[in-house]
Amino acid sequence: MKTLLLITIHSLIFSVAFSQDEDLDKLWEDFRGGSSAQRVKACDELTRYYHSEARDSLRIIGEELFLYGIDEHYYPAIEQGKLTLADYFILSGKTADGITMAKALLSNMEERGDDRMISVTAGTISLGYVLQKDAKSANYWAKKASRAGAGNTDPIVKAESWMTLAESYYLLNQTDKAVETYQKYITIIRPYRKYRSISSAYARLGDMYRLKGNMELAARFFRYSMDNAEKSGKSIVIAHALNNMAIVYFEQGDTVKARQSFEEAMKLRLKINDPIAISESYYNMGDYHYYISKYDAANAWYRKSLEYSGENNLRNEQADALMALAEVSKNTGDFKGATAYLEQYVDLQQKIAIDNSSDDEEVADLQRTIMRLETENEVRNGHFGMKRSDGFRWEWLVIAFLGTMLVLSLFMKRKTVSQ
Repeated sequence: MKTLLLITIHSLIFSVAFSQDEDLDKLWEDFRGGSSAQRVKACDELTRYYHSEARDSLRIIGEELFLYGIDEHYYPAIEQGKLTLADYFILSGKTADGITMAKALLSNMEERGDDRMISVTAGTISLGYVLQKDAKSANYWAKKASRAGAGNTDPIVKAESWMTLAESYYLLNQTDKAVETYQKYITIIRPYRKYRSISSAYARLGDMYRLKGNMELAARFFRYSMDNAEKSGKSIVIAHALNNMAIVYFEQGDTVKARQSFEEAMKLRLKINDPIAISESYYNMGDYHYYISKYDAANAWYRKSLEYSGENNLRNEQADALMALAEVSKNTGDFKGATAYLEQYVDLQQKIAIDNSSDDEEVADLQRTIMRLETENEVRNGHFGMKRSDGFRWEWLVIAFLGTMLVLSLFMKRKTVSQ
């Protein structure tokens, strides 16, 4: 059964620093009209928020802050803007580009000894490797992030890197370590009422136990997730928790409660108009009816997911719905219909490949623009000329020093001979 559980990996990472009570309008006001330092701080907070809410916004705020930094010659804005763009690349599927951009930022951070930014950046790199399923690299960078954040006076900063560390352990098939790390993370942030993040962490723990087949522990952690989702007061968080509870009920054989939870989640998602989640809810309702052998109802819900995804240009969700419809058609003996859906699926995959190619070129253009602007900025500020001039002066200083030492040496030698 397809679920939204994987969103907990994406949305949980680096989301803890955003307060549930944070005023988004105030953040945008600071980002667009505040001082340079206020803009950088607002971008940092908005980045954490939009990790889970609207990832396309990451590109907007990243580009805006980067360009502001270039115009104002303010390096922290350039750095934070690029880090936000690295997050955008990683979360939008351009993972290698995001990892490369984040790594390029580290040398300056290490040179100035900025442990907090090193921790955040290493955590971003680790997340990239988590999504690439590169367990060893993810673990290496998560540990680097953890070491850098260990001395920070802010306990939330300390905790941030533990999420990717837990995920890296899970990829390494060290589930016990992953569970232990998530539980430590929850213990640290619980006093700060980060209910949204706590709910996501418990959901991830529940998913780990569900995949191990331990439905009793899975159900317990999903209930903890539900409790904290309700405390957060956030409809999107509650909807995810309800969806997870529905899966638990279904796998425990309680189809009545499962349907109720699926429907409650769907109503909330429709209310907040979350297109991807709405499409997923329609799909989940299709799954529900498919697994209780009500194929006509399953077909109707899958078609609803397909049509809605098409209206909202959600290509991946369309592809999932087409495969589900092909499966229903095959099980009901409609092989002609199954073939038609599979042909549509193949056509859609070709369109997705073209879209991805276009996106790759767009990312390349953005990277070229960033490199060009940074080069122009350095030339305009005289950085390149200063480097050449500095090198010239040091070279002549060394020559003068050696010449002086040679003259002194000859002078002392003559004095010794005359004596």
